[in-house]
Amino acid sequence: MPWSVSTLLIFIAALFLFGGLLSFIETGVYFLELPTHFQLQYFWFGLIFIFLVWHFLPSTPSVVYVIMAIALMLNIVNLWPWLNIGDRPHTEKNDHSAITLLQANVFKFNFTHDALINLIYKEKPDIIVLAEVTPRWQRALYALYTDWPHILITPEDGSHGMAVFSKYPFEDARVVFMSDRQIPSYILDIQAGDQRFKIVSVHPLPPVTQNFYQNRNQHFDWIQNNLDRLNDAPLIITGDFNISMYAPRYKSFARHTGLNNARHTQGIYNSWFVYDQRYLGIPIDHVLHNDRIQIEDFRTGADIKSDHLPTITRFTISD
Repeated sequence: MPWSVSTLLIFIAALFLFGGLLSFIETGVYFLELPTHFQLQYFWFGLIFIFLVWHFLPSTPSVVYVIMAIALMLNIVNLWPWLNIGDRPHTEKNDHSAITLLQANVFKFNFTHDALINLIYKEKPDIIVLAEVTPRWQRALYALYTDWPHILITPEDGSHGMAVFSKYPFEDARVVFMSDRQIPSYILDIQAGDQRFKIVSVHPLPPVTQNFYQNRNQHFDWIQNNLDRLNDAPLIITGDFNISMYAPRYKSFARHTGLNNARHTQGIYNSWFVYDQRYLGIPIDHVLHNDRIQIEDFRTGADIKSDHLPTITRFTISD
């Protein structure tokens, strides 16, 4: 095999390895985090690369296969905790102890409001948490006011409008700012019969610049610093986090807080897609919870014409 071809194959294999290694190294640099979110794509494209090289270039240097084997193992380490393997706990749909939460980034430029409204009436969630709620979206959501009468809504023309609709009353509902920008987050204490639990709704900035990256991370720092008082009840933190489970900053946050992700053993469920390409999807919409919340089911919902898919979570509360 010509030296130039061998060099190219080694370089490509090294890129796969680099994408895996970055997910374990918190560099503090936004553009080095961006590749970490595509671990599933690295895995599948890596397998395709190995097959093509083995089939069409049989004289490929063995070092290419060694590098690719290490890269794929790193991908598997990232993917394994989220795979739906074996039996999952579940409750019957008519089990009144289970609570259903629908979370969605509705997308400020999405004017097909009926898609979300129809999904909500089909799924009949107990609690609805929405991001990117504009004044136009607020008017469309009036349809929910009768069946979900407990409401906190702060619409904005930009990307930071939010809303929560609940069948259960709020004991307390407040807006907090977790970063040095006026980006709202919600903290709600909810009473469901004789059960009380807390929901925190967040939507930090996407890490597409160093400033945005640092601002997003301020939300994680705020939650870490205030976790003791948030943990006074069964706790759910949900929203468009603009980070995947593979990123080192997410891993650090999960390790320091001890919060669980509802995706754990349920499935990866990509929720945002680069240019709407499904093969370039990544999981950045999350439901995190403490040990007093038991996840019965987690999945993504139907297309609501947003750039995100909604997530639907059924959970129970333990004493």
